[in-house]
Amino acid sequence: MSHSTPPAAGNLRAVAQRSEHSGSPPGARGLRLGNAPTVSIVVASVSARKELEACVEMLLPACSASSIELVVVRSTSPEEFRDLQNRYRAALFMPAPDGSSVRVLRNFGIAAAEGDIVAFMDDSRPPDTEWLRHIVALTAPASTS
Repeated sequence: MSHSTPPAAGNLRAVAQRSEHSGSPPGARGLRLGNAPTVSIVVASVSARKELEACVEMLLPACSASSIELVVVRSTSPEEFRDLQNRYRAALFMPAPDGSSVRVLRNFGIAAAEGDIVAFMDDSRPPDTEWLRHIVALTAPASTS
Protein backbone atom coordinates (compact mmCIF):
# COMPACT_ATOMS: atom_id res chain seq x y z
CA MET A 1 0.00 0.00 0.00
CA SER A 2 1.44 3.35 -0.94
CA HIS A 3 0.60 6.68 0.62
CA SER A 4 0.60 9.93 -1.32
CA THR A 5 2.32 11.66 1.62
CA PRO A 6 4.54 10.10 4.27
CA PRO A 7 2.25 8.75 7.05
CA ALA A 8 4.02 10.72 9.79
CA ALA A 9 3.53 13.96 7.84
CA GLY A 10 -0.13 13.06 7.33
CA ASN A 11 -0.53 12.47 11.06
CA LEU A 12 1.01 15.81 11.97
CA ARG A 13 -1.06 17.62 9.36
CA ALA A 14 -4.30 16.06 10.69
CA VAL A 15 -3.44 17.09 14.26
CA ALA A 16 -2.52 20.61 13.14
CA GLN A 17 -5.75 20.96 11.13
CA ARG A 18 -7.86 19.81 14.07
CA SER A 19 -5.96 22.16 16.37
CA GLU A 20 -6.53 25.07 13.97
CA HIS A 21 -10.23 24.23 13.98
CA SER A 22 -10.38 24.08 17.78
CA GLY A 23 -8.24 27.20 18.22
CA SER A 24 -5.54 25.46 20.25
CA PRO A 25 -1.97 24.70 19.20
CA PRO A 26 -1.00 21.14 18.15
CA GLY A 27 -0.63 18.86 21.13
CA ALA A 28 -2.42 21.26 23.46
CA ARG A 29 -5.12 19.86 25.66
CA GLY A 30 -7.25 22.98 25.22
CA LEU A 31 -9.15 24.99 27.77
CA ARG A 32 -10.79 23.12 30.59
CA LEU A 33 -14.44 23.99 31.06
CA GLY A 34 -14.96 21.99 34.24
CA ASN A 35 -13.19 20.14 37.01
CA ALA A 36 -13.44 16.66 35.49
CA PRO A 37 -10.48 15.36 33.49
CA THR A 38 -11.14 14.83 29.79
CA VAL A 39 -10.89 11.35 28.28
CA SER A 40 -9.66 10.09 24.91
CA ILE A 41 -9.96 6.52 23.67
CA VAL A 42 -7.33 5.41 21.18
CA VAL A 43 -8.30 2.45 19.00
CA ALA A 44 -5.30 0.69 17.48
CA SER A 45 -6.85 -0.80 14.35
CA VAL A 46 -5.21 -3.93 12.98
CA SER A 47 -8.35 -5.94 12.13
CA ALA A 48 -10.39 -6.09 8.96
CA ARG A 49 -12.45 -3.00 8.18
CA LYS A 50 -15.65 -4.84 9.13
CA GLU A 51 -14.38 -5.32 12.71
CA LEU A 52 -13.17 -1.71 12.89
CA GLU A 53 -16.55 -0.38 11.79
CA ALA A 54 -18.37 -2.59 14.32
CA CYS A 55 -16.06 -1.27 17.06
CA VAL A 56 -16.50 2.38 16.06
CA GLU A 57 -20.27 2.03 15.73
CA MET A 58 -20.48 0.61 19.26
CA LEU A 59 -18.17 3.26 20.76
CA LEU A 60 -19.46 6.44 19.11
CA PRO A 61 -22.84 6.72 20.90
CA ALA A 62 -21.25 6.22 24.34
CA CYS A 63 -18.35 8.55 23.50
CA SER A 64 -20.69 11.25 22.23
CA ALA A 65 -22.95 10.99 25.28
CA SER A 66 -19.97 11.34 27.64
CA SER A 67 -17.84 13.82 25.64
CA ILE A 68 -15.10 11.23 25.16
CA GLU A 69 -12.76 11.80 22.23
CA LEU A 70 -12.39 8.80 19.90
CA VAL A 71 -9.09 8.51 18.01
CA VAL A 72 -8.63 5.63 15.53
CA VAL A 73 -5.17 4.85 14.16
CA ARG A 74 -4.86 2.47 11.20
CA SER A 75 -2.51 1.52 8.37
CA THR A 76 -4.71 2.23 5.38
CA SER A 77 -4.87 3.53 1.85
CA PRO A 78 -5.64 7.22 1.29
CA GLU A 79 -9.01 6.22 -0.22
CA GLU A 80 -10.05 4.12 2.78
CA PHE A 81 -8.80 6.85 5.13
CA ARG A 82 -10.99 9.49 3.44
CA ASP A 83 -13.96 7.11 3.38
CA LEU A 84 -13.64 6.37 7.12
CA GLN A 85 -13.26 10.07 7.94
CA ASN A 86 -16.39 10.90 5.94
CA ARG A 87 -18.42 8.03 7.37
CA TYR A 88 -17.52 8.60 11.04
CA ARG A 89 -17.06 12.35 11.39
CA ALA A 90 -17.27 12.26 15.20
CA ALA A 91 -14.04 10.22 15.37
CA LEU A 92 -10.51 11.36 14.53
CA PHE A 93 -8.80 8.97 12.11
CA MET A 94 -5.01 8.91 11.87
CA PRO A 95 -3.10 7.08 9.12
CA ALA A 96 -0.07 5.04 10.14
CA PRO A 97 2.82 3.47 8.21
CA ASP A 98 2.09 0.11 6.59
CA GLY A 99 2.75 -2.82 8.90
CA SER A 100 2.74 -0.72 12.09
CA SER A 101 2.63 -2.66 15.33
CA VAL A 102 -0.07 -2.01 17.92
CA ARG A 103 2.56 -0.16 19.97
CA VAL A 104 3.30 2.21 17.09
CA LEU A 105 -0.41 2.73 16.43
CA ARG A 106 -0.97 3.59 20.09
CA ASN A 107 1.94 6.05 20.06
CA PHE A 108 0.43 7.88 17.07
CA GLY A 109 -2.88 7.92 18.95
CA ILE A 110 -1.30 9.37 22.10
CA ALA A 111 0.27 12.14 20.02
CA ALA A 112 -3.13 13.06 18.57
CA ALA A 113 -5.29 12.59 21.69
CA GLU A 114 -6.35 15.72 23.54
CA GLY A 115 -7.75 14.05 26.67
CA ASP A 116 -6.14 14.23 30.11
CA ILE A 117 -6.69 10.48 30.36
CA VAL A 118 -5.93 8.23 27.38
CA ALA A 119 -7.42 4.73 27.30
CA PHE A 120 -6.47 2.09 24.74
CA MET A 121 -8.43 -0.56 22.96
CA ASP A 122 -8.03 -2.75 19.93
CA ASP A 123 -10.64 -3.27 17.25
CA SER A 124 -10.29 -7.06 17.31
CA ARG A 125 -13.27 -7.61 19.61
CA PRO A 126 -16.44 -5.70 20.46
CA PRO A 127 -15.88 -2.97 23.04
CA ASP A 128 -17.40 -3.25 26.47
CA THR A 129 -19.53 -0.13 26.83
CA GLU A 130 -19.77 -0.81 30.57
CA TRP A 131 -16.02 -0.07 30.64
CA LEU A 132 -16.81 3.42 29.29
CA ARG A 133 -19.40 3.99 32.02
CA HIS A 134 -16.78 3.16 34.65
CA ILE A 135 -14.30 5.62 33.13
CA VAL A 136 -16.94 8.36 33.06
CA ALA A 137 -17.94 7.64 36.67
CA LEU A 138 -14.32 7.71 37.85
CA THR A 139 -13.56 10.98 36.08
CA ALA A 140 -16.71 12.84 37.09
CA PRO A 141 -16.05 15.65 39.57
CA ALA A 142 -16.98 14.91 43.14
CA SER A 143 -20.13 16.71 44.20
CA THR A 144 -19.62 19.35 46.83
CA SER A 145 -22.68 19.82 48.99
